[in-house]
Amino acid sequence: ASGGGFAPDSDARKQLLAYDGSDESMRGILDGLFFNKTNWVDNPDYIARRQEFAKLPGAWECTAAARFKAPFIESKGQFGQPDATPYEDIEVPVLLIAGGQDPLRMPGYAPEIATRMPDSEVHVYEDSGHCPHIEKSFEFNAMAIKFLRKVHARLGVEAV
Repeated sequence: ASGGGFAPDSDARKQLLAYDGSDESMRGILDGLFFNKTNWVDNPDYIARRQEFAKLPGAWECTAAARFKAPFIESKGQFGQPDATPYEDIEVPVLLIAGGQDPLRMPGYAPEIATRMPDSEVHVYEDSGHCPHIEKSFEFNAMAIKFLRKVHARLGVEAV
């Protein structure tokens, strides 16, 4: 999923954080994650599948762990705060893929972040939301494999 950069405290984010375990609440989450509503949001089978995954042992704990903050740092709220990540310090090749219609991120965040990483490539799927790896899975997989092969070749490592 898209990540990094400023994360606005948007209505889509509030909907995501308000998940109550109901099918309607899951539909609300998916509405904020996907640009293509027909395949994902308006698909009762997909909603049921996501609900099934959400209820697996450990699934909630894994999701919630991403929101934990260190108790010794004053909390200013996780969202709506400036991004202080030192992207310039990343020393490995990075493929940054984002959705152009992601309501959980600021428009144009991915190309801006990429300019701060010395060895990065960026691709924005304009007709995708927060989950281009799902909405554009074939294109995403092909791009990721191509990127990894290029990195392996550059390092002199044989790719599979």
